Amino acid sequence: MADNRTTCGQRSLGIDPTTGKEMFLTKGGEVTFTYDPADILKVGNSRPLIQGICGTTVQYGGLSMNINMRYMVKSQQFNSALFNKVENITSSQYARQNADRRALYDRWKKAGDKAQFKAMERLDITQPFANTPMSSRFIREESNFVGESCSLTYDFYGQAWLKKPVCRVCASPVM
Repeated sequence: MADNRTTCGQRSLGIDPTTGKEMFLTKGGEVTFTYDPADILKVGNSRPLIQGICGTTVQYGGLSMNINMRYMVKSQQFNSALFNKVENITSSQYARQNADRRALYDRWKKAGDKAQFKAMERLDITQPFANTPMSSRFIREESNFVGESCSLTYDFYGQAWLKKPVCRVCASPVM
């Protein structure tokens, strides 16, 4: 049973340079152009191999600086931008919105092209484009090291100006 971090789809061999169609691999190891739900299996897991936070604190006198970094190694992420805004762009999105430039420029156009995205079958805005099914082509391995937090503090404890009263309150009885 797959957990909520698992992405399922058919294994992809990429775009065929001759036809511009996506090539799939069946469970039996055969190459096909036909997407078959029977060949769906786990193609990615977003649970990283290792992850954590590391940090350091540096102090000098009353000044302190704290820096924390988050790291993640080998997480397989589903790239929804490529899936929804490039490969599965609808004709209405193409006609009315700014489309990702890869939707046009990084597609297969003629025999021999080595492209990341399949051929666009039509540019008629009254008809939907062909729907691309989920495959391993949209899984990207991600590793990162990013800043999580940074703080700079100063400790005023023991400062002479704190020992002197800043404000004197005078009270008189009210009658």
